[in-house]
Order: sequence, then C-alpha cells, then structure tokens
Amino acid sequence: YSMPPKFGAIKRVNVVQDPESFKRNLKMYIIAEAVDGSLTTATETLKNNLKMWVNSGRMINDSIDILDGKIINLGIDFVVIGDRDPNINKFDILNNAIKDLKDLYLQKENLGEPFSITKIYKKLQKARGVVDVVSVDVFQKKGTGYSNISVIVEDLKSSDGLYLNTPSNAVFEVKDVNNDIRGSIR
Repeated sequence: YSMPPKFGAIKRVNVVQDPESFKRNLKMYIIAEAVDGSLTTATETLKNNLKMWVNSGRMINDSIDILDGKIINLGIDFVVIGDRDPNINKFDILNNAIKDLKDLYLQKENLGEPFSITKIYKKLQKARGVVDVVSVDVFQKKGTGYSNISVIVEDLKSSDGLYLNTPSNAVFEVKDVNNDIRGSIR
C-alpha cells in the first residue's frame, strides 16, 4: 500500500505463504480499483511496477509471486418488519434500511476477509423504524458487468450461518449498491 503513486495503486492485497513451496515462497494476491470505485483485476503494467518495487526491498532468498485476486460479486435481499405507528410511512423505513446497507458496502472488503452476514442483521436492526429483521439472503451476482468467478454461496457459509468463508485469494464485493441491495417491508 505504500508503493509510490507514480507506479500505480493497489486497492487490496493479501500475502500468504505458498504451502506447496519448499522455500520461503510467498503469494501476493492483488486487486485494483476501477474508475467507478468497484474492484477490478490489476493491469500487467501495475503488476510489473509492483514487482520491481517489492524486489527492491525483499530478502534475497524470498520469492514472491504476484497474482490476481478473485472478485466474487454479491447481492443482498432482505425482509424487515416496520414500526406499526400510523404516522410513520413504511416505505420511508424501507428506504432508511436500504440506505444504511448502501453506506455499509461503499467501503470494500479485504482479500481473504470473511463476509459478515451478522453485520447486515445488525445494520438493519439499527435502521430507523425497523422493529425486526425477518430474513437476509446473500447470493452471487452474475452476468454482464459482474465477475465471471462462480461459487456456491451456501457452500461458503459458516456452520452457524453468520458469515461467508472467503478464500485467501478472493474478496467479496457488493459492486452496485444501488441495484444489488433489495429489500421489502411487512
């Protein structure tokens, strides 16, 4: 992250020891940022610049492989119960809940960081006018404009369903917060 900006910028990085290597080989997974703020794979120029910059400070017997991190795009559907007060518009409550989740996912996750489903429940519970959260469904977004990495989200859920396990070379992203977060209110 401290590489001089003239060489380019890395948005997210995760360095792990290569378990298949007999030497001190490290794997550096990197992700860059697109103009619109979404995550994207790094260009070859950026990877080459990073390699030269890292080589200037590494130990002589260390080897580092710079690899593309994988982006897994997610969507969120939820159902909440709103306050029954007749003076409160239930659609204002829903809009508050959606806005709070949008704000949460404007900040991008880190490579290898678990995706917290509990965090979604907590954010929705605190939304103004929400009485209870009925359900939260996290699913993979696919198609034009989304990553072509395919996963089965249910297989990545922890045994208690509180988070998604993330491979060390991947990052979860709610790419388009305006379209990838949907909710309904009862």
